[in-house]
Amino acid sequence: MSSPRKVSKSIPSTPRWLRLRRQALVPGIHIDSSMYESIAPDFLLTYIAAPFAGLEQLCSIETRFEPFQKTLFSQAGLELSRDERTKADNQTLNASLGAYLRLLTDHFLSVAAFQTLEYLIRRYR
Repeated sequence: MSSPRKVSKSIPSTPRWLRLRRQALVPGIHIDSSMYESIAPDFLLTYIAAPFAGLEQLCSIETRFEPFQKTLFSQAGLELSRDERTKADNQTLNASLGAYLRLLTDHFLSVAAFQTLEYLIRRYR
């Protein structure tokens, strides 16, 4: 009989895309349980598209949201988790998140704000 340590080493780690998908499938602010029941296989793309559409809407209302398209909502940002970043990168990320949230307070009751906020919560825990 093998020890638990040997067994855990032989099990491959969960791929990043699957962890992101599982994380995205949890009901949240704009995803109710009935929507959760009927999720299509391409839900991850839909889930990611909604916050970007929300950000576009916020940018059309106020141009101060535009710099966050290249930082918090960039496609490159989807690849790295907070655990994989350096301490300096995480501090920069925290400053960017704080600036975005302060700017978002004026638009907090809009649907677009909720879409982007839920994305940020799930993405940058």
